Amino acid sequence: MKAERAKEILVELLKIPSPSGQEDRLALHIMEFLHKLDYDVHIESDGKVIDLVVNPDAELFFEAHMDTIDMRA
Repeated sequence: MKAERAKEILVELLKIPSPSGQEDRLALHIMEFLHKLDYDVHIESDGKVIDLVVNPDAELFFEAHMDTIDMRA
């Protein structure tokens, strides 16, 4: 992925409000994005955790927080 495309994706994600406890909309957006790339993705029951399963034998692990803080306050 080129740096400019990565920046576009980050900006797109940051535009989706996701304060603590209200990350559902962002989680769904990420899931839909990854489904388009043919990844096997599902959202855990708490709505805040996304399990991304590509290859159980892979040596890559991705983990991140989705909640954001409004810096305008």
